[in-house]
Formats: sequence, C-alpha cells, structure tokens
Amino acid sequence: LPGGTLSAVIVHIPVGYASELTAHTGEELIVVLEGTLRQTLGEAMFTLNAGDSFHFMGDTPHSFANVGDKPVRLLWTGNTPRLIGRTPDQP
Repeated sequence: LPGGTLSAVIVHIPVGYASELTAHTGEELIVVLEGTLRQTLGEAMFTLNAGDSFHFMGDTPHSFANVGDKPVRLLWTGNTPRLIGRTPDQP
C-alpha cells in the first residue's frame, strides 16, 4: 500500500541457529508455523511451538533461537524500518 509500514515474510530458521541480541524501533508479530523457537525479550525467555504467536515492541532487546530438532518456519510481520526500506526519521 502506498505509505504502508507493514511487512510480512516467511522465515526459515535452521536447527541450532541463534540470532544476536538486537533492539530497534518498530513493532513485531511472529506466528510459529513449524518447530520450536526460543524467544528472548528483555530478561524473559519464552518457548514457542507451532500455533503460538508473540507480539512485542522492537525497542526491547530481543533475540531468538531454534531449540528444536527440526527447522523452524514462522510468519514474521512488523513495521521495523530497516526491513521496509525506511530510516527511522522518514514518515
């Protein structure tokens, strides 16, 4: 949509992968489609399985890891500026 700020992608996370800790502007919503994901948000840690969803603000430090024995597939939706081609100071 012209002027839209929402993006959505299917993400495949291999067994054993762990992301770096990050924080940024924007909002995120993930839905786990397959596998087991460990989501860290601030000091809290959550284990998400197929069918689980998680909604959070990106400015809270966060990371994720595939802690299962098969690939994770998830739907990621958000308005993180770096993923939609905008810098934080653009409308």
